[in-house]
Amino acid sequence: DCYSVCASGSFDDYLAFTDLLMSYSSTTIDEALFNRIPVVLFDPEGRYKHIPAASDVTDTDEPADDVCFYVKTTTSLKKVIHQLHKCPVARDGAGQDILRRYRYPADLDGLRRVLRLGAATTG
Repeated sequence: DCYSVCASGSFDDYLAFTDLLMSYSSTTIDEALFNRIPVVLFDPEGRYKHIPAASDVTDTDEPADDVCFYVKTTTSLKKVIHQLHKCPVARDGAGQDILRRYRYPADLDGLRRVLRLGAATTG
């Protein structure tokens, strides 16, 4: 029963104390995943899935063990929030295997992968 909708202030400060980011399409999604914060992509119109690898959540199925969810209804949204409340993703290392599929490694090989992707999309 505790939430905030923030439109001003330092985004980094908000990330420091948030448990979940809900968005439709924004670079804040990437920032949250990089900072080990679960993300809900809420799209009631079913028009766009910002992170293609995000787990689809339907009204009839239970959410997968994941940190990035694509939901279209408030029923699905409630399911995801309930699951994350029961099994939160810890920022101290737990859930890192799940997060890995959404993050590039912060090393030279990860940088090379990003650069290859950028060259492929602009070339």
